[in-house]
Amino acid sequence: MLNEKEMLDRAVTLGQEVLALSDAAGQSLASVHIHTGLEILRTHASAIDTTVNSSTDRP
Repeated sequence: MLNEKEMLDRAVTLGQEVLALSDAAGQSLASVHIHTGLEILRTHASAIDTTVNSSTDRP
């Protein structure tokens, strides 16, 4: 089973594909919302990276 970081990374990858499709279809409003969702997913993924990296730096 995928961990949370792996799921977020997969969601970002899929979201980027959906964004490209939305752009190609000329759905600019949908693209804006998808982009916003991608930014949220990336922020959460980054927070997990920061948490994991800071916990591994501890003795």
